[in-house]
Amino acid sequence: MFAYVHAIHNYDIAFRFMEMIHNVKCVLPFFAAMAILVCGCTTTQISRFELETSEAPEVSGPNRYLEPKTTTYRLFGTLKLDKNEDIAVSGKYRDWDADTLAKVKTFFANGIYHMGGFEGTGGFELYKKSDNAVYGLGIGYNDGIYHHITYGFNFQHFEFGSYLGFFHQYMHVKYSGSSCSGVNTCLHDNEDFNEDKNVFESSLFWGLYAGVFIGDFFLNYSLSGYTPGLDTDDESVSTPTITSNYFTLGYHINKNFAVSVGAVGSDVASHWHWAGSCGIHYYR
Repeated sequence: MFAYVHAIHNYDIAFRFMEMIHNVKCVLPFFAAMAILVCGCTTTQISRFELETSEAPEVSGPNRYLEPKTTTYRLFGTLKLDKNEDIAVSGKYRDWDADTLAKVKTFFANGIYHMGGFEGTGGFELYKKSDNAVYGLGIGYNDGIYHHITYGFNFQHFEFGSYLGFFHQYMHVKYSGSSCSGVNTCLHDNEDFNEDKNVFESSLFWGLYAGVFIGDFFLNYSLSGYTPGLDTDDESVSTPTITSNYFTLGYHINKNFAVSVGAVGSDVASHWHWAGSCGIHYYR
């Protein structure tokens, strides 16, 4: 009998606890709404932005056959020339939706990528081969410092692989918009702002490469992509990815030196931006 009464008591406590949780869930939206109204939240709406951008960094394999169980490194320098272009793009960011309080609403901003001009690039890459697999790492400059790791396969007349790294840029940005009190949209008490400054941004970059080599000649293709960053004081704007396609033809003068020429086409929001290049490579 005592056990029966004790069980009923426990069930009563459990039901009271569940009822308390239900009541709390019912009033949470009310408290959330009150918090938004009382805190005097500020909405920042970006309407336009401009970024100085460039092609994604180029990464390739050794561009020649490596003997198993060997290590080699390469120093290279490249001159790249392309016309200056202002490419129209759009960006988006998210903010609270005042109608639901629990969801976010997507806003869009018009933007411009400034690309092009004469520039020099260069870098250092180290490769270590096991049987057929090649591991690599590198650091270089391409309108900003980048560093990466690679993994691929190297055979008698061809190679392929992938890479992943970070691209650090010190670039000029502009953005403008409105800020006001409240959430979701600016209808009253708007304050327009314009920012024009230099910022340091870091982006993840990635890619694939494939190449063939016959005699002293090599032909390489690299696909490389990154997304330029734009972090304002209050919002992080999602901007379009730049995907660069590198086509390179080269010739090994001797075991230490090679020269190359190439073209790069970058897909920027369905617009193609083209450049030409020539370079020199030193192997050790």
